[in-house]
Amino acid sequence: MDYCLTAKIFTWRRQFPVLLPLLLLIFSNTVVAFTSSLALDLDDDERQWLSEHPTIRLAVDIDWSPFEYIDKDKNYVGMAAEYIALMSHKLGIQFEVEKSKPW
Repeated sequence: MDYCLTAKIFTWRRQFPVLLPLLLLIFSNTVVAFTSSLALDLDDDERQWLSEHPTIRLAVDIDWSPFEYIDKDKNYVGMAAEYIALMSHKLGIQFEVEKSKPW
């Protein structure tokens, strides 16, 4: 391998740890923006069930960062928490998160 190619590979490897999180952030925001704009297609039975159950209890893993966890301020956070918030908004229901029980 010549010096020029080796230097380019070395430079790429040094930049990769910085570029990867940036690319993931851009991709994840694009996916969330796209999915949050999609309309839900619920049938009458599903709408009826949701109207009869406006609050749904949710058991979570309180210590599975970054997927889902309870932070120091007792907030449910993480990637799963963001999807739950999106579902809550789109369905017009509330999720009651159990924040004290571990698996």
